[in-house]
Amino acid sequence: MAEPALRLLYPYFHGPEPVREEKAGCYSTPEAPITSVEHVWLHTVSDLINALVRAGLRITAFDEYPFMGWRFFPWMERGADGWWHLPDDPRLPLGRGSLPLMFSLKATA
Repeated sequence: MAEPALRLLYPYFHGPEPVREEKAGCYSTPEAPITSVEHVWLHTVSDLINALVRAGLRITAFDEYPFMGWRFFPWMERGADGWWHLPDDPRLPLGRGSLPLMFSLKATA
């Protein structure tokens, strides 16, 4: 495993414009001979929760998880539980279970 560098690539708080990225391939076919352009709008967790509150919804549950349902980093490891985790590796400044990687939110009208 190459030593991964966990670092922020983008600010947590959004600016007035979306983040523009160019990537080889596309999400469905990474090896496609094209260049995809993505425009990504950043949203904080409070942006999401407050949008639901302003819409009149009542938040009944919010949970964070130290795993993901997909392999975000190429060096993530699939656990026996079927979820993708950060590796438990002493070279990582942050290891398994140290960061929230996914959340679930339940709201009702």
